[in-house]
Formats: sequence, structure tokens, C-alpha cells
Amino acid sequence: MPSQKAVAETGSRGSFGTKHLRPLSIGYSIGHLDGGPGTIGLFASAANGVAAVSCNHVLALVNEANAGQWIYQPGPPDLAADTQNRIGRLANFRALTRIGSNYIDAAYCILEDEVDINENVISPESGAPDAGQAFESIVDPFDLKLDQRIAKIGRTTGYTSEPAENVSVGINDVTIEIPGAGNHRFDNMIEIEWSDGRRPFAKPGDSGSAIYQEGDRTIFGLHVASGEITRKIGGTRKTAKVSYACPISQVMDVYHLALL
Repeated sequence: MPSQKAVAETGSRGSFGTKHLRPLSIGYSIGHLDGGPGTIGLFASAANGVAAVSCNHVLALVNEANAGQWIYQPGPPDLAADTQNRIGRLANFRALTRIGSNYIDAAYCILEDEVDINENVISPESGAPDAGQAFESIVDPFDLKLDQRIAKIGRTTGYTSEPAENVSVGINDVTIEIPGAGNHRFDNMIEIEWSDGRRPFAKPGDSGSAIYQEGDRTIFGLHVASGEITRKIGGTRKTAKVSYACPISQVMDVYHLALL
């Protein structure tokens, strides 16, 4: 069996989406006062308002945050956590566990009424082929079209893409290290192999990015972590750089959210 290990880290310096931005846009920095920045993945309709979705380890600090605490854009320390950067309050998160398996790393905040959003439009600043157009819908990762490319817009690396044939789905027993919180096992993950290990699909701070099919603009994953996989091929061991995501359909079902 292949050896799989990844790390879920919040942001680093010198990045694409670190500025204060209104209206809010997907692909830009978000975070909790006491954590590091990640990425706004998407906007959704929740029972109690408009939700901005990212990862648990970004917004909920691996279960250490409390519902009702402020969430900021950009996420500290991209800019100081002052009142003008408050966008909403942490609303819900599925607790991550070190006992047994996890299936999603996701959380959301409910935006304040006065905070405007650019809905789910891909930022023109990203340089993505679909820039200026919105996500259309959510697709099951098993239904990806292998002749298309997949992409994400992240706070750190901005727009990156890979051929859909580099995507593997239903990957179990993935160990993800969350700094300060230890190793967590994940099942039913999406694995994206980088075509070139020197050109990362994602870096620290991209956690929470929505991964979508280009052209169709259908979302299928929420980026969680990146790392390495070692496979044994014909008696030799091959190491590849990979990124991992959880199926966005599971996130939406667990939290009863609907794509805006």
C-alpha cells in the first residue's frame, strides 16, 4: 500500500490573497484571531444567514474555538485583527478527532448583514481562465470529467490547476498532521498529484480553497493539506507531491448548506 502523509498549515508570507477586500471574494484570506490565515472557499446559504466556508483548522482552531467568536478578513496576521476586518461569527464546525477517522475538515461563519460579498465569482485578479464567472454547482468527485482540468484559487498560491486525470478519489487512511494538534486520520479523501513537484498545487494558507472543474465551474472539493505519497512501482519506490481535499458535497450535507 502507498504511504500517505500530509500537513495542514495556515498561511505563509508573500501571497496572492492577503489584502482587505470588500466585497468579500472566494480565494482570499480568512481566519480566527488566535490562528493563522486560510482561504475563503465558497459562500453558501445557511438557515441563519450567509455562510463563508473554510476549514476547521482555519476557523475553529481544531475544535478550540467557540461558536460566536469573531472571524476576520483578512485573517490575522495578514492584517491586524481590528474591527474593520471583522466579517462574521463562527457558527458551526464538525469536531476533528484523533481517535478513529475524520471525513471532513470544515467550518463556517455567518456573515454580518452589512458585509457585502461577490458571491462565488472567481476573482479577475486570479488570472484563471474562468475569472469573472461564478461557480455553477457542486459535483460528486466520482463524476469528474477526465478530459478537463481542475483548479483552485487560494490565499497563498492564487490560481493553480492540474489535469483531472491526476485526481484520485475515495482515498482512505490518509494521515494529516495539524501543527499543534498532532496527527489525524482521514478517509474518503480526494488526492491531487502535482504534475511538477517544483510547481505546487497548494501551499500553507490555501486550506479551505474550493477545488473545481474548469469550464463547467463545478465544485467538488475543499482543500485541506499537502504532502507526499510513496508508491512501490515495479520494485522501486516513487515519491510524488500531492494535495488532499474532502468532498464538498459531504460538507454541504453535514451543515445543511446550499451553494449561493
